[in-house]
Amino acid sequence: MVLRRHPGISLKIRWIPGHQGIAGNEAADEEAKAAAHGDTSTMQNLPAPLRKPIPKNKTSTLRENYQAACRYRKLATSLPRKITSILTQLRTRHIGLNHHLFNICCIESPACPNCSHPNKSIHHYLIRCPTFQNKHETLQRSMGISRTMLTAKQILSKQKNLPHLIQYLNDTRHFKTTFGTFPDVEDADEEDA
Repeated sequence: MVLRRHPGISLKIRWIPGHQGIAGNEAADEEAKAAAHGDTSTMQNLPAPLRKPIPKNKTSTLRENYQAACRYRKLATSLPRKITSILTQLRTRHIGLNHHLFNICCIESPACPNCSHPNKSIHHYLIRCPTFQNKHETLQRSMGISRTMLTAKQILSKQKNLPHLIQYLNDTRHFKTTFGTFPDVEDADEEDA
């Protein structure tokens, strides 16, 4: 894929044996090779939890997640990379807000530096921080959702809300140093993202 996008570059890939000679890794490597060739373990050789069939509710959850991933992939391929990146970070909650930065030990406090709220989470940034009160109200009105009903999940899960979210991100300028200005997106379809 890289070579298709950048036909003029030269790319070399080298394998570096990082754990060569370590008995456990060698055994795991042999088992992985056997599995890749179609060899499987008998049920008796599997640990007890792996012998149980997967409950139907788990398989339906997997199916729903797969379908959601397909919708996301479709959305992501139609958007600029920086928008796909910020959406992924917001949806996974792995983003440069104090709540996450504190959880990964990058900063000493999860508090919001703008208003001293004890936890600068995605919910706080998108809906509650008094610093962005006017921007919250604009976002809420543009989406046609009552303020008491507005949640971060609603904002992030509906494709039709994407243009409003991007406008909010640009208006608050919170991620400008990381991402720059986000480009406008066309009004999105009604389908969930």
